Amino acid sequence: MAQCMTICSRIDRAARFSVNITHITPKEEDELDKGKTITIKRDNIFYTIDPKSIFCYGEIDFHTSSDDYWTIEDFDWLKHVDDSVAIPSRLNYDESTAYCRRRSNTCTWFDTFSSAAIAQYLHCRIGKPKQTLIFLKKW
Repeated sequence: MAQCMTICSRIDRAARFSVNITHITPKEEDELDKGKTITIKRDNIFYTIDPKSIFCYGEIDFHTSSDDYWTIEDFDWLKHVDDSVAIPSRLNYDESTAYCRRRSNTCTWFDTFSSAAIAQYLHCRIGKPKQTLIFLKKW
């Protein structure tokens, strides 16, 4: 299972960035609470995270009925990205599963520009950690 996943990215002459989601430890969260820059290692990649590059962290409720979900939707990460993101059309967030209409079929996918729906899906993909960090990486 991946420890960190990219929500969206853009690499061209105008901009080079990625928005990522990962878990954080209580120690890492304490450092962020103090406004410190932290360095984390996820999937053998080091990320140096400045507090200014953080969208949100901590216990984030990714359920569609939560205030956190709708706050994430307002981040609008995809405004600088030309392509939508494909996610399972029948995702059950509580069970971290995607359902197919028939057992013999593969899952169906749909394209979306919804920041919250993409973050919710990727939160499942990284194992639904209790403490989560969503951050911007520029290079």
